[in-house]
Formats: sequence, structure tokens, C-alpha cells
Amino acid sequence: MKKTLKDLFNDGSKVHEAAKKAAEFFLNWKFYKEADVLMAFVSSKEEIDTLAILHEALSDKKEVAVPRVITDTEMDFFYLERDKPFEDQLKPGIFGILEPKEFLKRFEVADTAGKKAVMLVPGLAFSKEGHRMGKGKGFYDRYFSRFLPPVRCGFCFDVQIVQEVPHDDFDADVSHVISESGIIDCGNRGVRPFLALGIL
Repeated sequence: MKKTLKDLFNDGSKVHEAAKKAAEFFLNWKFYKEADVLMAFVSSKEEIDTLAILHEALSDKKEVAVPRVITDTEMDFFYLERDKPFEDQLKPGIFGILEPKEFLKRFEVADTAGKKAVMLVPGLAFSKEGHRMGKGKGFYDRYFSRFLPPVRCGFCFDVQIVQEVPHDDFDADVSHVISESGIIDCGNRGVRPFLALGIL
């Protein structure tokens, strides 16, 4: 999969167009439009772009939270501020990926009880059944063991959607997968479309 992605990124215009189409599907999706909160990863150079979505969500007056690695095994989400440019709020983390700076407010489930949320989840590969292959660090699986987001959406390129993804009971599935070709409903994977954030 890493080689497939490397080959894809050799064609910059194709990557840009694919990311733009995937973003359009997401931003026009009813779950996004009805959401109060967007939790999303900040894309690296080897991932489908999410920065355009983050900008649009802030413009849409949504609360936007992005992850920061806290320890070798844990991460938390922090809210971006609408009135500050990204360069004032994000800095490279230990893996070289942009992360929220220390002054930003930590996302707490109790703060947003009763609101609707959607989450963009990264991954190397996804299946149509909602199984996800991460990068081997387990940050998202451990985070999901602490808090199960209401709508978990794998966000990726078409080439990352595969027939089968190895998984076990400890792996967190996604409820939907979005790529440049559209939106796949993974059968909900036991996640109700809009679960109040305060109810686990």
C-alpha cells in the first residue's frame, strides 16, 4: 500500500483533483452539514489533504478539533480557533505531522454533550465493511477505547479501499469511507448516526 501511495503522489495534479472531489463529497454530506463538531486529522504529505476541509468547517462556524500526540501511546484532540491562521495554531509534532499548539483548548466529551459530531479518520487502507489499517502505532484504536465518536469516517483515496483488511476485536472500525468516488456506508458498524457526545 505504501508503494501504491508513493506512485499516486508522483502525479501531483491527479492527487489534487482526487482530494478536491473527496472533500466535496464530505462537505456536501448530510452528516457534515448537520454536525456541530468536526474532529479530523491534519494530513501529512503522504495523506489525502484535509486542510481545505478544516478551513471550510471553521468558515461554517463548526467547532473543529485536531489531534496531538501526548505520550508514546496516547493522543488527545484540541480545538482550533476560528480567528487565528493555521500557522499560528499548528506546529510539527514528533512524527513531523502538524499538531495543535499547547495554548489550544483540549476537547472534552462533557463540554459538548448533546451536540452532533463527525470524525475524519486516517488510515493506510480501508475495506467496504469499515475495517481500517492504521500505521501501526495504535493511537486511534486507543483513543476510541476511551471515547467512541458518533460518526467515524475513513477519508482516503480510491486506491486505499481494498477487499480485506486484517483486523481483530481491538481494532476500531469506521462507519463510512469517503474517497474521490463517493461515500461508502459500511453498515454503521454498530455506531448510531448521531450519538450525543455526552452519552457513551
